Amino acid sequence: MSVPARGLGIAVACVCLFLSACVGAPRTTPVTSTPTHASTPALTSPAPLPAAAVQTVSGDKGAAFASPTGHIVCLMGSGSVRCEFHGTKTWQAPWPDGCELDWESALEVDEQVVGVCAGDTIISVAEPGQDATAWWHAGGPTVTIADGQMTLVVLPYGSALAVGDMRCDSATTGVTCRNLTTGHGFSMAREAYSIF
Repeated sequence: MSVPARGLGIAVACVCLFLSACVGAPRTTPVTSTPTHASTPALTSPAPLPAAAVQTVSGDKGAAFASPTGHIVCLMGSGSVRCEFHGTKTWQAPWPDGCELDWESALEVDEQVVGVCAGDTIISVAEPGQDATAWWHAGGPTVTIADGQMTLVVLPYGSALAVGDMRCDSATTGVTCRNLTTGHGFSMAREAYSIF
C-alpha cells in the first residue's frame, strides 16, 4: 500500500519539526567544574513571583533564612547577599584567587557574583531571635539541623524576601538571589548552581 505524496510530506514535516524542538530544548547538567560567568547556567531561574509573595525587609539588620531543607542558608543586606550550602552536593563554587580558607560552598552577589573565601559560616545568623531574623514571625516555619542541635528560620517555597536592591526566592528547585539593579545573581541547589 502506498502513502499519498501529500501525506508523506506532512509526516516528514512533523518529524522535522519535532526533531528541531528537541535539539533546541534547554538541558540542565550539574556543574562539576568551576564555571565562568559566560557559562550556560546549570539551573533555570524561577519565574518572577507575584508582588504579594515578596516580603520586603527594611532597616539595617538585613535578613537571614534557611531553605526548607536546611541545606541553604543566606544572609541578605541592602547591597549584597551571601548564601552557603550545607551538606552533600555535586558542585564547587568558583575559587577566589589566593583563597586558603573554605570556598567550595558559598556564593555572594553585590554588583557581580563571586565565590566566597571565608573562615566562618553564616548559619547561626538564621536562628530565631537573631537581628537578621526579625522579619520572621514567631510560630513561622523552621527547620532543625545538625542532629537536632540548631533550629533555623525558613523562607518557604514560593516565597521571596527583598532587602534594598537584593531579592531571594525560595523554590523546590533551590534558592535564587539577585541584585535587582544590575540583574546579576545566582541559583543554588544540591545538584548544581548557576551564575547569571
